[in-house]
Amino acid sequence: MFTNNPTTGGSKTPGTITPDERTTLLGEQGGSGDLEHGGTRAKSLHVYALLGTSRQLNVAPEAALSLLVGQAVGDILHSDPHAHPEHPEAVGLAVATIITFQAGLISFLLGFFRLGFLDVVLSRALLRGFVTAVAVVIMIEQLIPMFGLVGLQHVQNPQSTLDKAVFLIDNAFTHAHKLTTIISFSTLLILLVLRNVKVAFKKYWWIYRLPEVLIVVVVSTMMSDEFGWDDDGVDILGAVPINTGSAFVHFPLHKKTLRYFQRTTSTAVLIAIAGFLDSIVSAKQNAAKYGYSISPNRELVALGAGNIVASFIPGTLPAGGSITRSRVNGDVGARTQMASLVTSGVVLLAIFFLLPLLFYLPKCVLAAIICLVVFSLLAEAPHDVKFFWKMRAWVDLSLMALTFFFTIIWNVEVGIAVSLIISLLLVVHRSSKARMTILGRIPGTDRWKPIIENPEAEEDVPGVMIIRLRENLDFGKLRLYMIKERLAD
Repeated sequence: MFTNNPTTGGSKTPGTITPDERTTLLGEQGGSGDLEHGGTRAKSLHVYALLGTSRQLNVAPEAALSLLVGQAVGDILHSDPHAHPEHPEAVGLAVATIITFQAGLISFLLGFFRLGFLDVVLSRALLRGFVTAVAVVIMIEQLIPMFGLVGLQHVQNPQSTLDKAVFLIDNAFTHAHKLTTIISFSTLLILLVLRNVKVAFKKYWWIYRLPEVLIVVVVSTMMSDEFGWDDDGVDILGAVPINTGSAFVHFPLHKKTLRYFQRTTSTAVLIAIAGFLDSIVSAKQNAAKYGYSISPNRELVALGAGNIVASFIPGTLPAGGSITRSRVNGDVGARTQMASLVTSGVVLLAIFFLLPLLFYLPKCVLAAIICLVVFSLLAEAPHDVKFFWKMRAWVDLSLMALTFFFTIIWNVEVGIAVSLIISLLLVVHRSSKARMTILGRIPGTDRWKPIIENPEAEEDVPGVMIIRLRENLDFGKLRLYMIKERLAD
């Protein structure tokens, strides 16, 4: 296993791996994890573009989902302390492939049987709490390479987001790499200035359409090469090996993958749920922003089909919609699903032809670009908090806070599970409280009116209480004690 060493210009030394590097671990002998990652993204984008309903959603392997796959691989590799697999890379390859296939199949079946109605439990408060928490998680993750603390992170190995925040506070001003920090925050400042300039001169299309991110990437790569930043300890992208191995496509269900089928099902279920939640949050945001509607059932089918097709490429990681990349997709002008098809083609071309040109690209520049997107996600939270407070929507405000804090203090998966459970309980609680009205007859007429609104109405049928329910009858609404309570009143 490997880790980036910021003092050696992107070279590899013994240690641990980051979630983004787990793809490389899952590569087969003679293959390349980075190629599999790119293949996953291209295939998933192709399929989603044909079946999905969101016009801006960017589908690709996510760090949180990749981390779950890496944990499953590690558990299987170390399940027997007395046995050591002869080819651990092959085990990782098989586990990743079967998890991706199962996650895709679960998502596809949920959509096929029209279970996308589960989306109704995702209230605006839950979504805002989740999006804000994810934005904070991403920002903390990216601040570590921006301060040049990746190597120290591998030594101390903070686990949760809270641990990483404490790690940043303790080391940002004492162990930060000076040149990396300057490059990172200078890049972020330049991006913010360029974005504000574009907004100020929006009427000039040639200014508004300037690709500030592309400009920063090209310029920083050229400067890194010219001034030898890698020799000064700045972590760069470096060489990315490209090798398709003996075969690029394999049927995902075979002897080597089926042996891990049962042991990885729980991980696949969690990945399917987490991937759908990420995707639906992003899809809803873009649909509201650009004025169109989405279908949760079609989203499930599209995500599931994308992962099933991607699993035919050995070693693929499960893909889901990305909140940050989808936001970037919309900001740069994507308005139809053709953007996904173009993106998938560009990804493949970039893998085979453009990666060598980005050899000297500083990784801290990439982190700064992601932080720029995070700012736009965080900017929306104060408005919603103010709205909930003004409307005295204490339940919604509490749900938003709980979702946020559980995601930050524990992890994304716990935040998802807790927020969904609380939302389901609220839905069940509200649906079990029937709006029941007791009716009485208006004297001298055949009309029956609610007695609480018409005091003159009389319940003049001995031994019978006439009620009106405004919802469908079920056992939760028509409980005996509710009738007794009304009779007691």
